[in-house]
Amino acid sequence: MIISWLKNKFGVIFRLNKNNSIKSIYKYSLGMTRENTKKFIDLIKPFVPECMNYKLGLDREKRKNAQKQNEDYYLKNKDGIKERTTLYYRLNKEKVKLYNKRYYENNKERISKRKNKYYLRNREKSLLQMRIYFRILNKGKISLQKQIYYLDNREKILHKKRRKNDIKHKIVE
Repeated sequence: MIISWLKNKFGVIFRLNKNNSIKSIYKYSLGMTRENTKKFIDLIKPFVPECMNYKLGLDREKRKNAQKQNEDYYLKNKDGIKERTTLYYRLNKEKVKLYNKRYYENNKERISKRKNKYYLRNREKSLLQMRIYFRILNKGKISLQKQIYYLDNREKILHKKRRKNDIKHKIVE
């Protein structure tokens, strides 16, 4: 209803987006193309207070300057920031762990989605990291498993090796 009104009244075309965020609960949002975004911003710009211009992306220069100042500050004070962070963690270890646990519980589904997206985008890198992790984790277990397998199947393994060697000798002759 509001979409058709905006189209008829101002010539701005919106589309309705339906997102299935949580099981059987849908969130709806309005979307538009780049050209329609420009039209819409020009339409509402006179009514937006100056302090809210950043919401429309109109204060790009201010934002760039603020970002540059933040980067400069971080680069100048990198060591001090790390020391304060480490000190805070040491003094408030239990508090930080509790916060992290609550955050994970409250955002479990979102974290899982992000991990899946990352995995799909960086599949080769993720697989390589997992292989390295499991090699380190299971290094002792794997060698023990190999030894046990070898002891249990020693005769079969030796028999296969002999057959391979026999085949090689017959081909050479």
